[in-house]
Amino acid sequence: MADSNNYSLYQEQKKLRPKLEDVLSEYLSGDIRKTALNFAAWLKTIKMTPQWGSGNSWKLSYKSKAIGYIKLNDGSWYVCPAGNHHWGYDDFIGNEVFKELILRSVKPCTNCGPCAPGKSLAVCGEELDCTCGWFTIRFCDPGPDDLEKIKQLIDIRKKYYTDKLV
Repeated sequence: MADSNNYSLYQEQKKLRPKLEDVLSEYLSGDIRKTALNFAAWLKTIKMTPQWGSGNSWKLSYKSKAIGYIKLNDGSWYVCPAGNHHWGYDDFIGNEVFKELILRSVKPCTNCGPCAPGKSLAVCGEELDCTCGWFTIRFCDPGPDDLEKIKQLIDIRKKYYTDKLV
């Protein structure tokens, strides 16, 4: 049975299609809010305005291609790269700078979908078991240092689409 609170949130936001900044301001607090709002402002400077997608979820696109999502849940915010591990973490990230961040951000399976009990896959050269098949990588409440790396990942993904579509 669907959670009626989540359904109500979805119905309300579907009518309003709220801006990310407005919901971040209401949903988060303290340094986490400030960091999330700074990230949202940075997205605008690179002409990547988050588009509401569903209850507390916004899509990040570049040249009509999904780059990722921003999700709010349980008092936290998440940056989730689009797609699954096949989009090429190992191909695009050939150095150790991102490895620790990505590996600590792999979401374990919580039996939330049809991929339960999770997928086995290789991420950054590591073999992992029981990972989420929906959003394999979820950067939860990233601080300023992690956000700098996430911004670099977004730039890498944008460059991939720029080069691929040229």
